Amino acid sequence: MKLNIKILIVIIILSSLLSIPCYSSKSKLVTQKGCCKLKIISTEPNSPAQLKAGQKAYVNFKYNMGEYDSVQIWVMPRTNGSDNKRGVYHCSPVYNKYDGSKDTIKGYFLFNESAEVDEVIIRMKDVKSGEYVCVAKKKVDLKWHSHNKEEPTEETESTETATYIIEFTPILPHNPRTARELLREFNRNHSLRVRTHHYRTKVSGNKLSGFICTDNPGDMKALTEMLKHNKQLELTSVRVATQQEFEEHRRLGQPSLPTPENEQENRLEILSTVPASPAVLNAGDKFYVNFRYTLGSSENVQIWARPQTNGRRTPGYAAHGSGGYNKKEKVTGIDQGYFFFDKPTKVDEILVYMKDIKSGKTVCSVKKKVDLKWIDYSKPKDMKTSKIQPKCSSGKCSVSSSPKKAEVKSSNPGCTIEIHRSGEFDNNIFDEIKKAHDNLFKSGKNKGALIYRVRSEDGQLGRKRYNHSRTEFHWTGRGRSGYKSGSINEGEITVVYEVQGQPAELRVSHPDYHEFKRPIIFEKQKMIVWDDIVLNRVTDETSCTIKGTVQLEDDVNPNGILVSSGNTSTFVDKEGDFVLKGLRSGEVRINARRPGYFGLFGRVNITKGETKQFNLKGYRIRKAKVKWVYQPDGSKNFTNENVIEGTAIIEDNALDRISFSEGFSQVCRESDFLLYQSKNNLYIKNFDVCGSNGPAIFEANNTLDKLKEAPNFNYTDNTHTLKVGKVFVFRCYDGEHYAKMEVLDIIGD
Repeated sequence: MKLNIKILIVIIILSSLLSIPCYSSKSKLVTQKGCCKLKIISTEPNSPAQLKAGQKAYVNFKYNMGEYDSVQIWVMPRTNGSDNKRGVYHCSPVYNKYDGSKDTIKGYFLFNESAEVDEVIIRMKDVKSGEYVCVAKKKVDLKWHSHNKEEPTEETESTETATYIIEFTPILPHNPRTARELLREFNRNHSLRVRTHHYRTKVSGNKLSGFICTDNPGDMKALTEMLKHNKQLELTSVRVATQQEFEEHRRLGQPSLPTPENEQENRLEILSTVPASPAVLNAGDKFYVNFRYTLGSSENVQIWARPQTNGRRTPGYAAHGSGGYNKKEKVTGIDQGYFFFDKPTKVDEILVYMKDIKSGKTVCSVKKKVDLKWIDYSKPKDMKTSKIQPKCSSGKCSVSSSPKKAEVKSSNPGCTIEIHRSGEFDNNIFDEIKKAHDNLFKSGKNKGALIYRVRSEDGQLGRKRYNHSRTEFHWTGRGRSGYKSGSINEGEITVVYEVQGQPAELRVSHPDYHEFKRPIIFEKQKMIVWDDIVLNRVTDETSCTIKGTVQLEDDVNPNGILVSSGNTSTFVDKEGDFVLKGLRSGEVRINARRPGYFGLFGRVNITKGETKQFNLKGYRIRKAKVKWVYQPDGSKNFTNENVIEGTAIIEDNALDRISFSEGFSQVCRESDFLLYQSKNNLYIKNFDVCGSNGPAIFEANNTLDKLKEAPNFNYTDNTHTLKVGKVFVFRCYDGEHYAKMEVLDIIGD
């Protein structure tokens, strides 16, 4: 018994020792298992040292993060055992575990007045908990002497002791919102990972500019050269600062100060709803919530929109899921959520909330008062014989006794009603026929009508996964393509009107049922009724299978990529192969996603019980760095004083429909050209065409500087490939202004 007590005491002592944070009173590495480590290597200048006011003292150190994922590290001066807070200190970026431990890192501090420092201390803070987890100290003897204010300032402007201020700005579409984001992007693009310079920011309009201050001519030249070749940041200016400029620059604040939008704050904003409140919806109808999000302290989050009634979650709802929002991919953006009900319900408030994936905690939420009501939809009635005939305008209609097909003739000359049915009719179909008949004759146009209703063999269509059930009305006629889509419920009746002679095809799809397809050609004053559409549920015997291979450009290993179709998904194996089982028949969409790659999607037509091969090829996302010039006064002359010019990076989806008049920014309509990627190339073409005098593109055989004037050219529907060195001339959307653009670089090649 005594022995067991002794063993228990030893275990408790060892556990308490192992839980002690990694503090070191000397400049030695701490070696407890799983602990972080700090080691002071040296100081510049070596101690003891005399320094001038404004001169930096550097501390070189190494670190190891141990068990922590993200940390920050600061170097601070101490005097008589306390932090000396009268000086200026470097900021700390976030050191992430996936970056690994770095070689020697520099921190610094300085004083602009007389000061004495007898010790330096380095502290490491865990970003997640906010607690300091590791400390290292070193005794020093450093003294600062203040400037003699009566002395001339020529010395500070000499080539040996000059202070250089380097200004840079982000190139669109890269648009960091905080000082930390801008510095992170700077360090990501530079092998030196400059962390110890005097870094500040300022906001001009809605754009962030960064400033790095250094008194080292070698650093100045290296940073300037790197910025000139950077594809995300643009060098704005380099200047030698006077003492007054340096003091003003220093008073801008600490390098980690945020821009007016607080960089540590996660934010949500409800932008709009569809439909707008107040609203009455049928059971199964979705209510959409458009919101803007900004990621601050959280790296990965999920976001949901949910209904509330009387301050609590409304029961019985169905709603969207949430993927992951990653700060490294996008700091701020706009997205949409939805919810709906299958029975009568009232909602007085919507809640949008954000959850941090790592901690599992809700980190941000926003609410909005609404007045929403869902009412019940009419359930399909039993198929009973009805004596009521289709009601035409004259009241004189006849229907044949054929159980599968009937032709109903109106007393109105030329009007026919062709009915396809799988059983007897209920009253609802006759009401819709009468409405369609009246509308056709009131419109006075050469139109026909399709009236259709969709049912499923188990009566469950629209009750589960409503968001995946849809109709697609495809136009297949010459000179017209595309489709209009909509959602469906069990037994709903839909009417479509179209011009005579227009071929089309109705497609009905849902992940749980096999796809329905049927062609149709509209005829003048003819109504076609399809009341025989019944969807068959997917079973093990009738389901489809797709086998394939995922290949990435440059033979990058695709292992672990998620491939999905509808509600079915699987992961790619080490060889790049995948198998999707349990799919419906018809045209199915295959999607895969790998950050940085484009083209991992496609469509496959497959029949019941079939196994089909389908491969996916992913190409690196291409971006183009371009230089552009716009002539806003309507002149073709690109050499006068009115031209506006700039440099930008464009890519598909991120900046794909461009307007020069809007400052070379993305627009939803009235664009001057469309950019898109196909396989491994970028292309531009006219998109928002408004006649022969509208937007046009001309590929010039000249350099941008030598192209002094826009040539005369007509509209063509050509597509142009972007290649380095190519120059294009644009006649803008309004047909009255001109622009030119040169491709400087294709990023991703």
